[in-house]
Amino acid sequence: MQTTPCECTAPGWCERHHCFKVLELMEQCQTSQLWFERWERGEGPCLPIDQPVVPDQMPGLAQRAINFGTAVIRHVASGLQKVDQATCDTRLARCRQCSSCDTDRMVCRQPGCGCSLNVKAWWASEDCPLHHWPSFNEDVIVKHSPATQSG
Repeated sequence: MQTTPCECTAPGWCERHHCFKVLELMEQCQTSQLWFERWERGEGPCLPIDQPVVPDQMPGLAQRAINFGTAVIRHVASGLQKVDQATCDTRLARCRQCSSCDTDRMVCRQPGCGCSLNVKAWWASEDCPLHHWPSFNEDVIVKHSPATQSG
C-alpha cells in the first residue's frame, strides 16, 4: 500500500534518490512519509554500490565478549532505549548487504564488533562499526517497558 510519491517499481537503483535500495528500503520509501522525506533531503539510508570485501576476520571469543559487553553498557546507560521496527528493519537490511555480515548467523565479522545483529540492531545506542546504519532522530526511539519486548 503506497502512501508516498516514491517512483520505484522494484528494488535496485533509485534514480530519484541516486542510491541503491533493497526491498526493505524501497518499501519504507513507498510507505513512510518520514523516511521518504529523509531521502528527498539526501539523508535517507542507501547502500553503497561497492563495499569493501572483508575477509573472514571475525574477532575472537574474548574480543567479541568485550565488544558486546561494551554495547550492553551503552544500552543500559541509554535507558534501554530501542529503535522502532522500521529502523531495525533498515539496519538489518543494510547488514545483509554488507560483506562483513555472516548472514547465516546474522553476526558482524568486523574486528570491532562480532555481535549478534538481531539483538544489536534494536538498540538505539548502537551503530554499525562501518557506519552503514542510517542516523535517526528521537522520533523512532521506543521507550523500554515490560510490554515492549521485541529484539
